[in-house]
Amino acid sequence: MTTRSLIIPNVVMILIVGFALGGTQTTRRENQGAITVKPAIDIIASDEQPLKYVRKDGNITIIGPAVDLFTDSENPGVKWNGSVWYIDSDPKRLFVNSDGDLEWSTPKGGDSFKTSIPKQRLSKVGDIAEVCYMFMSDGPHECGHGRNKKCLTSDDDDCYENDITCIAGTSDIRVGLFEQYPDPEDPGDMDLRGYNFRFGPNMMAGPTRWVDHKGEVHKTGMFGNRGMSSNSGLMGVIPGFELEPGKFSFFRVRLERVSADSILLSIKLNGRTIEYLDVAGENMPNNIDVFAVSMRNSRPYTRVVFRAIPLPTVEAENRLF
Repeated sequence: MTTRSLIIPNVVMILIVGFALGGTQTTRRENQGAITVKPAIDIIASDEQPLKYVRKDGNITIIGPAVDLFTDSENPGVKWNGSVWYIDSDPKRLFVNSDGDLEWSTPKGGDSFKTSIPKQRLSKVGDIAEVCYMFMSDGPHECGHGRNKKCLTSDDDDCYENDITCIAGTSDIRVGLFEQYPDPEDPGDMDLRGYNFRFGPNMMAGPTRWVDHKGEVHKTGMFGNRGMSSNSGLMGVIPGFELEPGKFSFFRVRLERVSADSILLSIKLNGRTIEYLDVAGENMPNNIDVFAVSMRNSRPYTRVVFRAIPLPTVEAENRLF
């Protein structure tokens, strides 16, 4: 059993469910034109094995292939998993490693990279847009051990700030699902709208807000409805996921259109799913065609790795569908 936390403005509900929401890139049937409909699928959380899937009601509607939207980037892109990934800093730090995974080496504060993904519709009630990978992050975690962990008691800044399992800053890594669209005031320019997820993959679950010995406030994470670097439009709370450093886990960020003016945001890692229902109804994306990753504040990660999830075999599909 896994625990899902559903966060609605001013209300927190804890739900116990047998499996979490999710999806892979399996195509099931095609409609007229370029539209492709596929089922939402999850990887079971008990052992996070990439070849074990669970069907979840709901469909993902692909309305167009991935189109490289960032060819004007200053840095050359990295081709991986069917798309091109562009980093805005040292291009040597983003590469395909010897295992065939996309690796972000020694991420620095302010680093970000992005890619175009197949366009997923999000305009109709019931639409789901999501991105799924196996995820791993690693780095030092030596601010005490076990019962002697000193993340919340040390008066040594270096202790908790240089431990990726401690709460420090305003979350460690940010990922975002966005729609690129013409700027209404300048149609020749393109803007992004959508959501970002600020989270600590290896960070302790809580407290979700902590004040250190100097009075500085630290947070585990939040949802946001602005760009990756904006500190406005923040919503809800994302506790630390407590993923063991150096260990892979199924990772998914997901948006689901619940009504004309509400979208359910969801992030899953280490078998834990956290959700927030955005009911603002303002400037919401109608499609999703961009996935972005950034590190706003510098933390001592040595590597962050994304691993593509293999598609179900025909035999596995027959069992599921």
